[in-house]
Amino acid sequence: AVVSTQSTGVEESYSCYNYKVAGGTVTRHPSLTTCWRSRDANITCNMPTSSAEYRSVSGCGPCGKSAKERGTCVECYSDSCNHIETSQDQSQVLRRARRSVSAECAGKCPYS
Repeated sequence: AVVSTQSTGVEESYSCYNYKVAGGTVTRHPSLTTCWRSRDANITCNMPTSSAEYRSVSGCGPCGKSAKERGTCVECYSDSCNHIETSQDQSQVLRRARRSVSAECAGKCPYS
């Protein structure tokens, strides 16, 4: 059961989100990563459980054994399943809210 980010022509594709942990902050790449699996392999994505010691290269495939044992990585088993809210999501929500503020609300609303 092989999972990779490169196709050799005998696999099926699926997608996972890619995460990076740096300086205690988890960030998600803005686009999905295309993952490839052999036809007999299950879809598997991985994601960080905290901002400590997560070192996946692509979000594709299972967690490393030691990361899973330490609880710094968790797996899921469907296409694009590894979406977690990050601080960048919270910032985007605030930016969208600020753009949608009416002139009447601008002086009163807490997010303006």
